[in-house]
Amino acid sequence: ERVGRIAGKIAVRMKLTKDEINLLSWAADLHDIGKIGISDTILHKPGRLEPAEWKLIRKHPIIGRQICESLPSPGELLDVIESHHEHLDGSGYPNGKSGDDISLYTRIISVSDVYDALTTDRPYRKRYTPSEAIQILEEETRKGWWDKDVLELLRVVIQ
Repeated sequence: ERVGRIAGKIAVRMKLTKDEINLLSWAADLHDIGKIGISDTILHKPGRLEPAEWKLIRKHPIIGRQICESLPSPGELLDVIESHHEHLDGSGYPNGKSGDDISLYTRIISVSDVYDALTTDRPYRKRYTPSEAIQILEEETRKGWWDKDVLELLRVVIQ
């Protein structure tokens, strides 16, 4: 829900159409559905994940796509669900997509998702303040992970 609100505000600022915003909202609601296939013990683990646990977590985008393939959904929705942990520099997962192979929808959901994750308490850490989260996202953008235009709009919509 929070990811959808943030992504929706960014989409409005980008002047996306109503249909595009609806697709983005649907993608935001479903982007982590693949976590349903991951044990709660792993999802809520208070400490560092073991390599085998991390390997399972990294499968949730593919599991999510498989779950949603049976829905009467557009291909763009499935792409966002599968690609929301990809980075522009190709260092993300599950497929190592990069650059223009990552859709605008995915870029918006990814930045919104990371911002939400950073500003929400986790079993293994306290939440960051909005300004700390933006700083982290700026550092990651300098590494080549995120779309700088999407990050700039995030900065605007959270004020």
